[in-house]
Amino acid sequence: MKQEPGEKHGDGQDMDNPLSNEDNRWLSLPLELTTAIFLVCHATDSTVRDLLEGVNSSQTRLPTEFVLSSICRDWRSLALDMPDLWKRFIYTPSGRVDCPPEKLELYEGRSGGQLEDIYLNFLSGSSEDDFYGFLNDLLQQHNQSLRRFVLIGEGGLEMGSILTEVFKDASMPNLEYYAVVSDMVLDVAADLVEIEFLNTFQFTNGAPKLKYLYCNGVMAAWGLPPTNKLTTLRIEGGEPQCTFSLDVLHEVFSFPLLENISLSIPEIVQYTPEDNPNSPITARRLRNLRLCNTDLDDDLEPGFTQFRFEDLLLVLRAPALEYVTLKNFSAVALNKLQASSKSFPTVHDLILINCDTSNPSHCLVFKTLFPSVQSLTVWGNSGTMQLFAMWPSLKRVTVDDVFSPGIVSWPEPTSNRTLRVPRRTYTPWKEANEQRHLEMIEPMEIEEH
Repeated sequence: MKQEPGEKHGDGQDMDNPLSNEDNRWLSLPLELTTAIFLVCHATDSTVRDLLEGVNSSQTRLPTEFVLSSICRDWRSLALDMPDLWKRFIYTPSGRVDCPPEKLELYEGRSGGQLEDIYLNFLSGSSEDDFYGFLNDLLQQHNQSLRRFVLIGEGGLEMGSILTEVFKDASMPNLEYYAVVSDMVLDVAADLVEIEFLNTFQFTNGAPKLKYLYCNGVMAAWGLPPTNKLTTLRIEGGEPQCTFSLDVLHEVFSFPLLENISLSIPEIVQYTPEDNPNSPITARRLRNLRLCNTDLDDDLEPGFTQFRFEDLLLVLRAPALEYVTLKNFSAVALNKLQASSKSFPTVHDLILINCDTSNPSHCLVFKTLFPSVQSLTVWGNSGTMQLFAMWPSLKRVTVDDVFSPGIVSWPEPTSNRTLRVPRRTYTPWKEANEQRHLEMIEPMEIEEH
């Protein structure tokens, strides 16, 4: 009997696209397992991560749902019958992700008409008027179902116009995750924009479920969405013209449900002698704190002093704090902390990135601030071996290959302690400690940069 092109054998194999036995095993998995694999692939799609992290790609890549639905007829049928694969819409007008607006109708149909996740990246060279209209229609159509919304503005998009014209009066009853970042200086910016107070400027008609907010200093200056339910706040990056006032810093840490905060702003705070930089800042529910210092600004306005993150640590009260990441804390910053007896006894995980750990006295500063550390990561800077003996409570240390291999001097017993080192430096670390018969050194893979 003659077989038509594309017709399947009884084993599910296409005549015009023969598969190996190994391929066939993948295509004959139980339906429940294949469905679970599809959902995992969709959840870990790197196109989403690349968009959020600003990773450029010279090649246009298809989203996972299109790849999965293009393998064979069985997989296509299954993918088209899974609405959860089509509730995330990614749109970059002129580059990385091939999902133009004309495909929006396709997503709406396959998702059951309700998109939950929208990722938009506006690149230079695209029509702003067309984009505004497209964005406005998108939000009006899906504002009731939208759960996660990301808008990245690159190379010329005046985000202030979007915030004032599109988002201001929008209602987002189910929005949980909101990220809006622009590389533009504020439309109204001159030489310096100081954020003197925070106001609810976006979604004034409500975003009662919003828990995660990511923006840069430029966007924060326009005003934030409702913050009464926020558990995670990231304000990272922004133009050098953007600063915070002390009042804003107090207000940010006083959000009632805030548990995680990451701050990395070119100009943290400037204050005058009339302000009180020693006033306590209280964050009662804060569990995870990430602070990234920038270079000291020598061009401050007359009569102003810069309030930096080492100053914040001196006045912060966070009784529930458990995880701390400090980045770019120089010797100058540590010298300021050295005379203080301030401590956070509840912190058990400490990550130090590009911090000065080569001086034993500076290491002692970290020990005084965080006396109960159990997990320590030192990245991007060489350090003294005395760091290993600072904490009797220490159970795990992770270092990168900048940290020179040496003899680990942990107090006895060492059986419950682990040192994680890059695989390429594993042998030197092992040889340096061979006489001690330490079994706690583990190799790990790190990404090449």
